[in-house]
Amino acid sequence: MNGARSNKELMLAGEPYSPFDEELGRDHRVAQDLLHRFNGLPFERFEEGQALVRTLFGGFGEGAMLKAPFRCDYGCNVFLGARSFVNGDCYFLD
Repeated sequence: MNGARSNKELMLAGEPYSPFDEELGRDHRVAQDLLHRFNGLPFERFEEGQALVRTLFGGFGEGAMLKAPFRCDYGCNVFLGARSFVNGDCYFLD
């Protein structure tokens, strides 16, 4: 890469980047597939859904709770603190 930063590195640094980058596109598709599964789970499988978003998020504090439906771009940039609550129909631009 001879010193040039990737689009993902630029994005994470808050600098201009191309969202059409192959790596970012792959990360986005993985996140959207996982969110599709999360948002489709019935409430009876709430804990299973929480386990899914724990794998997606950059951090998911003890006792945090996220209700479906939920949307985000990548997920790895989302950090929920302990005992945080996010109600349904939320979209995080990350």
